[in-house]
Amino acid sequence: MLSPDGAPARMPDLAPLCERIAQAAHRALIDELETYPKPGLVSPVDAGSHRDMDAGTLRRSAGAIRPFFVLLAAAGARNAPLAEL
Repeated sequence: MLSPDGAPARMPDLAPLCERIAQAAHRALIDELETYPKPGLVSPVDAGSHRDMDAGTLRRSAGAIRPFFVLLAAAGARNAPLAEL
């Protein structure tokens, strides 16, 4: 891509935006966890229908995948193909 003067256009630094998207996605997972009542789903009150998960494991798993939200947002920002997403 070229700028109006014919020079290569500088891509904006999308890292802060990708970080904000990752933060919002992580926050959404935690908000969903903390919502109660919701029959069958994990909450701080009970594990719902899950025998293999509780609020602590869901919270840890949300934290574990948070860095990948940054990568996913960055791939989307550069119009990565679906296979990469």
